[in-house]
Amino acid sequence: MLVVGEPQAALQAKNYHPMIAVAGFGAMAVFGGFVALAARGTAFGWVMAALAVILGTFGVLVGRWAESITPRTVTIDPSIAGLRFVARRGTRAIFPVTAVLGLLPAVVSLVFELGGTPVAQQFSIGRWGPYGLGLLSLGWIVAQLVSLRTPPGLTITDRGLRGARGDRRVDLRWEELARVDVAGGDRGAKLLLSPVGCLPITIEPRWLGSDPNVVAPIIRHFLENPADRPLLAEPGAAIQRVEHALAAR
Repeated sequence: MLVVGEPQAALQAKNYHPMIAVAGFGAMAVFGGFVALAARGTAFGWVMAALAVILGTFGVLVGRWAESITPRTVTIDPSIAGLRFVARRGTRAIFPVTAVLGLLPAVVSLVFELGGTPVAQQFSIGRWGPYGLGLLSLGWIVAQLVSLRTPPGLTITDRGLRGARGDRRVDLRWEELARVDVAGGDRGAKLLLSPVGCLPITIEPRWLGSDPNVVAPIIRHFLENPADRPLLAEPGAAIQRVEHALAAR
């Protein structure tokens, strides 16, 4: 934890209320559950039950994703040589789990179709909707597999920065990095890396498992103090060096 200095941007924006979305998914899950009970024993009822499970689980995962960052703290992977800010495994699994769950209604519908019991009429959304959701989920699963080429989180070594997941992949040598900032967004603070002569790279803090108000001054210190970069092989020593430097100002 870095306790020196004031936050540059609020970790969560005042007008960002993720629990509203969680409550919405919960309400839809309950409604789907009631419909499933009313149509119990039918193919449609089982599909609605599967959809209720998806909506309820997605609501829980959205809440966990939104609340996965604690102000003024960082999460570090101790298993590598270097300083890696990374979300915990449970948080990183949220999107793959959600994508796989999206296949559930299509699987249920297909089982009934093969058994000779269609979910609904031939040209209705009730019959083809589950398959549409399944195709979207398959596309999402493929995207998740492709993203595995990018190391999770942001790894900082004496050579530079690489990793992160989201909008853009980070692979920068120190001499290619011009600035490090914290930017406020519609949901809250984000890490902003500005490469030389290129558009800034914005990183959602939940991929880092860390508060950008803490991550930014750590990166900035090693950007401005090349002689200290060998310390990055020992994360504890690296962060302690930054704390001492900031306290001395």
